[in-house]
Amino acid sequence: MQVNLITLEKQQYLDEWSLTTSQKAVMADLELQPIVDIMAADDHVIAKIATRLFFTPLTTSRALTWRQATVKHALMHPDYYEWLYQFTTTTIETVRQNFWELGHESASYHLYNKSRLLTQYLQAIGTILDKPLPDHPAPALQQWYQSLDTLFNGQLEPMKTFLRQVLFDHGYVLPAHLATNLDTTVDEVIDVVPPHRFQKVFTKLKIHAQGFEIAERDDHSAKALEHYKNQAVMKLATILVNVYQEVVNWFQELRLETGWLVGVIQLSRRLPAAPRCYATLASSMEEQQLINPLISLLLNQPAVANDFLPVQTALTVITGANQGGKTTFLRAVGLGELMAQAGMFVMATCYQTPPFEMVLTHFKREEDQGERHGKLDDELQRMDQLIHVMSTSSLVLMNESFASTNEHAGSQINFQITHGLLEAGVTVIAVSHQFEYTQLVQRYHCRPYFLVAQRQANGNRSYHMLPAAPKATSYGLDIYHRLIR
Repeated sequence: MQVNLITLEKQQYLDEWSLTTSQKAVMADLELQPIVDIMAADDHVIAKIATRLFFTPLTTSRALTWRQATVKHALMHPDYYEWLYQFTTTTIETVRQNFWELGHESASYHLYNKSRLLTQYLQAIGTILDKPLPDHPAPALQQWYQSLDTLFNGQLEPMKTFLRQVLFDHGYVLPAHLATNLDTTVDEVIDVVPPHRFQKVFTKLKIHAQGFEIAERDDHSAKALEHYKNQAVMKLATILVNVYQEVVNWFQELRLETGWLVGVIQLSRRLPAAPRCYATLASSMEEQQLINPLISLLLNQPAVANDFLPVQTALTVITGANQGGKTTFLRAVGLGELMAQAGMFVMATCYQTPPFEMVLTHFKREEDQGERHGKLDDELQRMDQLIHVMSTSSLVLMNESFASTNEHAGSQINFQITHGLLEAGVTVIAVSHQFEYTQLVQRYHCRPYFLVAQRQANGNRSYHMLPAAPKATSYGLDIYHRLIR
């Protein structure tokens, strides 16, 4: 049994997972947590799967379009997906409340307990199958429903009947014989005998019904009988335990996948209806009218939009006026990338991206007075950590990196590291005030793409990023004059 509502491959979402150090840095630098919080709405299951999928990018067009189709359908029919998530969650919690285990249980215990719990799951599957699908279901939803219907078509009632017979058994039919040492050998169960069927079964199998009574305080005989019963039902109990575990995993996976879709629905309700699009994979990045969703959430309206033109270069450097929106734009690019390759909508009119295997960040930090080393040492250590985890298909976002030392030294360090990343095949987008750094990358690197934060003639900031050559000033005096007025 597989779910595959948001992925083509067999899911691996049930294993233990936690953020790495570099992923925690991305969460902080891009301010991703508020996005996760809105998606989750205090639901820890949604929060965990939402966070995980931001860091599990889809790298093939087939996988990406498969998930996008389900997302589009979920946004058109939110009621069905929200019902499916809530119903699945309620089913899991109900079964969990009825689950009890003492330790080393017998085979007959497992037979009884798993039959009882499986009955509840089968009833839930019946309810899911009885729920009509929304119009024009996504391919993933259609395939999921058809596979479920095929698997249980006409079998649910016989399955539940069999489990009821196990739960309220009135005996088992099983072969037994004396061994050469006069020990009794008991084989596996031939049939589970429901009420009022003793005589019919015995007649059919040509077995004579013989009975015996155990004395009221004959504990040894009672234990022996229980021992034979456990021997007889061992194989059946093992089968039921395995089936139970597969059904449990299926419901857990269904909760995770529908939970993620509900998270996307809840985020969609909080964001402006436009601009929105779905990403395509390509050889270069292109983003038209891209906005930062966090700013939209704060303003409750679309933020300033920017374009990132398609360029055949692995290096983009963003310079320009202080407080001109450079970091906000860099975060918009990072958030757009995470949302795009998670299969979500992106806040842009057009978005294409190479299939990056990971997004990494290296943002400036405030100096920690409790640390024994300075800011430059900290920056170098964090970059060293990134180098050890990144792949050649990585996107690295650098914000004011190595600005903690003087202009010349910082520019030299920044350039050497940027040059090494580019040589390794990594894509770099860097925000920098280091004019010397911009000159170095022009001299030693082919065709870097420069964006400059626009400054209007009166000194105001438009928060637009425009293609232009870098300048030696960041117009810090504009801020000074504005503050002293």
